[in-house]
Amino acid sequence: MPLKALERSSADIPSGPAGFMSIPLHSKKFKERKFNQNALLGLHLSKALKTPLLVTSLRKTRETKLQMEMSGKDRRFNLIKAYTVNGDIRGKRLLLADGVITTEARVREYAATMKRPGASTVDVFALTLSMSSINY
Repeated sequence: MPLKALERSSADIPSGPAGFMSIPLHSKKFKERKFNQNALLGLHLSKALKTPLLVTSLRKTRETKLQMEMSGKDRRFNLIKAYTVNGDIRGKRLLLADGVITTEARVREYAATMKRPGASTVDVFALTLSMSSINY
């Protein structure tokens, strides 16, 4: 089942989210790269939508293998419980920014991670969607 937010145009971005969250990197990966492209995307979108960017609310607490080297099924299992939520997000509508979605495994795990402590809704905004992940 495709994510609803992937089928929306930019004009249909949900109004009124409590905050924007970006896909976090593990601290080790961040030290190697020196930047997080998804955090930069989230920063620009949060400014445009006048919505706070909740940079520290979602953290990657476990290192995982590179997703691009795995099958879709393996990607899903690779990310299970790799993220934690900091702060109280109960009842909040959140918008998650991701640069590229290929198999949906990553955004599904993020959404599940945010729903467990009580986020009411998690919508996803992506710049790029891999054609192989579209269900025709």
